[in-house]
Amino acid sequence: YQRRVREFCERIMFSLVTDSLSQFTLSIVNEDKIFGTPLKVSSKRGSIEIFDKACSFVEEKGLDTPNLFQITGFPNEKELRASLRDLCIALDEGEIRANNFQPSLYHVRVIAGLVRFFVLELPEPLLTFDLYDCFIAKARTAEETKIKIEVQPLLVQLPQENKTVTNRLIQLLYRVNQKANQNRISLPSLVNSFGAGILRPPPSDVGQGLDTATENLILKVVFALFDLLRPKPTFALTEDEEEEDHMYIAQTSKEEQGGAQQTTGDQSLKNEIDNIKRVLNEQRKEIISLKKRENILQQEIEERVRVEEQSKKEIQDLKAQLEHVNRKLDSLENGVQLQNRLTKDHDSALQLAHEKQPVTSTTPSVSLTSLSNDVGWEGVEGWDSDPNIQSPTSASTTTQAQPSQTQQPSAAVPQSQPVIQSQAQLEPETDGNIFVVE
Repeated sequence: YQRRVREFCERIMFSLVTDSLSQFTLSIVNEDKIFGTPLKVSSKRGSIEIFDKACSFVEEKGLDTPNLFQITGFPNEKELRASLRDLCIALDEGEIRANNFQPSLYHVRVIAGLVRFFVLELPEPLLTFDLYDCFIAKARTAEETKIKIEVQPLLVQLPQENKTVTNRLIQLLYRVNQKANQNRISLPSLVNSFGAGILRPPPSDVGQGLDTATENLILKVVFALFDLLRPKPTFALTEDEEEEDHMYIAQTSKEEQGGAQQTTGDQSLKNEIDNIKRVLNEQRKEIISLKKRENILQQEIEERVRVEEQSKKEIQDLKAQLEHVNRKLDSLENGVQLQNRLTKDHDSALQLAHEKQPVTSTTPSVSLTSLSNDVGWEGVEGWDSDPNIQSPTSASTTTQAQPSQTQQPSAAVPQSQPVIQSQAQLEPETDGNIFVVE
């Protein structure tokens, strides 16, 4: 609490001093720090060398690390944050300098966090506040394909320290983006993480807030830097050669701008050709999609035909089985009919036998004439000559002449004994309806 009160009093004292004295005092206070100071000041402490070592270590050990520049959400988050804080304090206080800085002693996430913290803590972005309006104006007026050409001359106007740090940072981010499949860090994510340290409006404009259009223009500038400052072949240039290279790039961009103004007609023709190519590509894609759809439909038709053929085959098999079952049913029905007919004949024979069976010892009163008509006695050989068989007239006369004998049965013959001895005597022997009765 006392320390906070002392700091508050010191702030009041500083506010009472003149602006020049205040700026001089603040410059003395921040002169020995690495973070939060202008590059022109911190470069005297070797901040650019420290930044380069950190970037090289990240390129060597951390390109395959998922979410390289994040510390939050990991199991050892507290340890990583503590290590990063101690490292920053040691660099600010001078305990660690450029000559004895060893990134290999720390976790790769700590060094990646150091790179991000160094860029975001700069009091002025790498592209400077003075050139902010120029970069935004170029991004607003230039076409998508020419933003890189428009931005190139502005990079030459940057201080040497800013150019060095910007170039080294873009090379690191470009190599990280090349391993996006392994580290799962996309280019928009990298731009959002480091965009405020690369280009942002002055503090006076920030109070009014940034609209979406301005944010998109800033992103366009940063994307153009990726195209301009991507890693080059591994050979070093001297300062004079680098300056000549920048002058050549600026002169070339001016010549290209002049040539673009002179060849407006050619550019419009190229645009038309590009539009035609784009339409052709879209039509080609549509044709490919239609062919794929046609192949899918053809496969579906073949599958349906195959299923239909299989169904027809199954139907034929079922029909054959049904015919076989019908034949069996017909044979069974014929057998049942035959059995019923035999049973009926058997019952008829039994009924006829019961009708012809006598109930007394005497001859029953049966009309032999009707019996001969039913059974067919006519035409039987020996009908008239057989003395044992009476004619129908004599039989009926005999039956009618003895009414008294029918009422009283004989003692020698039982009352219920039938004259016919067996059923076989009633069945026909040879010819149709003609049979012999004993």
